[in-house]
Amino acid sequence: MKVRAGLSFDRLVVTVLFIALFAMAVRTPADTDMWWHLGAGRAIVTRGRMPHADEFSFTVRGRPWVDVQWLAQVGLYQARLLGGDVLRT
Repeated sequence: MKVRAGLSFDRLVVTVLFIALFAMAVRTPADTDMWWHLGAGRAIVTRGRMPHADEFSFTVRGRPWVDVQWLAQVGLYQARLLGGDVLRT
């Protein structure tokens, strides 16, 4: 299916998807816990295991904790190591 000469439907979808991803990537992070996520990612990478107790909160330090966002936190920490301190809010 051709939308316009030289622009197929597949290329249009890829272009729109790329623009949407770029727009989400350049915005200021809305997650107020970004530094907490980076700290958890650093802890996982440096220790080689996931934490099982909260070590970042002042009020509930030591309570059992299941980190369901561990993969994203490791990715964020690795991206910060590669890209430097670009997550300034």
